[in-house]
Amino acid sequence: MTPTLFREKKVNKTLEKKGYVRFPFLSTSAVEALRMAFMQHKQSTGEGFCATMFSDDVKYRQWANELICQAFNTAFTKYCQPQFHLLYGNFMVKYPGEDSKMPLHQDWTYIEETQNSRSYAIWIPLQDLHGENGSLEVLEGSHRAGNQWRGPGTTCPFQEHEPLIREQGMLSAQHLKTGEAIVWDHRLAHASPPNLTNTPRIAVTAIITPKDEQTLHCVIPDEAKEHGQIVLTDSSFYTHYTIGDIADYPRSAQFQREYAKTTLQDIKRWREKALSRGFLFSKW
Repeated sequence: MTPTLFREKKVNKTLEKKGYVRFPFLSTSAVEALRMAFMQHKQSTGEGFCATMFSDDVKYRQWANELICQAFNTAFTKYCQPQFHLLYGNFMVKYPGEDSKMPLHQDWTYIEETQNSRSYAIWIPLQDLHGENGSLEVLEGSHRAGNQWRGPGTTCPFQEHEPLIREQGMLSAQHLKTGEAIVWDHRLAHASPPNLTNTPRIAVTAIITPKDEQTLHCVIPDEAKEHGQIVLTDSSFYTHYTIGDIADYPRSAQFQREYAKTTLQDIKRWREKALSRGFLFSKW
């Protein structure tokens, strides 16, 4: 049985119930060092949403991964169980403009998710977040959805409901402070509005997986009809892989393209459970 992520039991209860938790993570000096490093080495032309993992430069991706994981190490060890580790780190940047909007989505699958096995994202802004610079939005309780296989080419079951989800005010804006972390279950649906300020919104993130779990990646190639492909991975995969291209990697299994539909009623029920009275601890 895979242990819970955090050393504090009450924090694990919140994560299980709501799908995410928040807590202070990086020091002011660590934040400034990461910001300066990114600005000195950035490769983007400065448009839309960019992430270092999308770069064609493997050395650049490796540099970002090593820098971020090293910066996270002390706090990660303090808060998290030793059975977990950081798989890889990444800069995520929203440059000013409407093109930086990120629709409602779920993260990729990184392990075979079972009742006792989960993977997580840790995400930290390098400046305060607010309504104008692309604050993170989460759909509480959405980590109860059953779509196990997520990756390039797969469909997020929440996207078709996004207009009504927004109309009914079901997304929770997370106005994180500089250096504050949010950790979420990879199944949690989340989004972010565009950055409408004049400066880039920079965040650092890492993938958290159990050390003893085999990591994997799933993708639906363009030619696929009914099935997607699953490949086994290691940490180096994520600094070398070209999104959607698995030609050079051994395929271990297939998965069905279709899965049970998620209804708006499902979403409301999951959210109500996440917000129900009782244990509502959401910050460290």
